[in-house]
Amino acid sequence: MNPESPQNLTRLKWVWINFIAWFAGFACTMSLMFPYEALGIGNQSAIGLGMGAGVGFVQGRFLKRYQFSAKTWFWASFIGLSIPYLLYDVGAFLINRYHLAINTTPELILPFATAIGSLLAGWIQYDRVLQKISTRRWPNSWDSYRASLTQSS
Repeated sequence: MNPESPQNLTRLKWVWINFIAWFAGFACTMSLMFPYEALGIGNQSAIGLGMGAGVGFVQGRFLKRYQFSAKTWFWASFIGLSIPYLLYDVGAFLINRYHLAINTTPELILPFATAIGSLLAGWIQYDRVLQKISTRRWPNSWDSYRASLTQSS
């Protein structure tokens, strides 16, 4: 398979691959939830581990066609999305173990863990993959619009 130019990677392709990747992440999460529940260990970390693995794998495999490092992308997603959820489970365990009066309900914490995980994954992806290829330009909607204006005049 010939690698495609990064210029051929459109926002629409990226949105669709992310849509598929989140379903893969959901499937990975569900496959981890059952053993976690059976073992009685913190099950919130399964969300980060499953979503990081599923999303990172699908995105990495897709980006491999565009000459990006699939392995590095996978690990950036996996680590970035897993850390906040693992920290949540460790923190909840310690709070429960030492009977601290702190509310650790997932409904309050998980939106923050998701936001932190997304930012962390994006930062690692940029630092380890995208910054190294800064000579390549990602497609920009504004550039396409500007080009269409100059062609029409």
